[in-house]
Amino acid sequence: MVHAGDIFSGKNLPILDANNGGSGVEIGETLATAADGIRNIDTVITGHSTNMMVNDLREYAQFNRDFLATVRQAKSAGKTVDEVATTWTVPAKYAGYAAAQPARLRSNVQVVFDELK
Repeated sequence: MVHAGDIFSGKNLPILDANNGGSGVEIGETLATAADGIRNIDTVITGHSTNMMVNDLREYAQFNRDFLATVRQAKSAGKTVDEVATTWTVPAKYAGYAAAQPARLRSNVQVVFDELK
């Protein structure tokens, strides 16, 4: 067993606390590195959800990479934070993930926009 804490709170958008070092650009890679480094462990204790498997952690890493890619493309296309935040939805391939809370979604988009400056 490994305890992931709040970096993997469950199948939802993470809380990106930029004021304390949280990064929307780095979270996907950080999670993937953690998942790839886990040996002889199959259960991951999440921060606020049920226990999950290492493959769930890998999927969550990709979910965060996909979110970054979508926000990066939108910013490059000249979209605003609000445009992204009001149109983004959890991709269908991530069935079982919670719908994004509007305030968290907007905050995460803003964090990524700020990091991509």
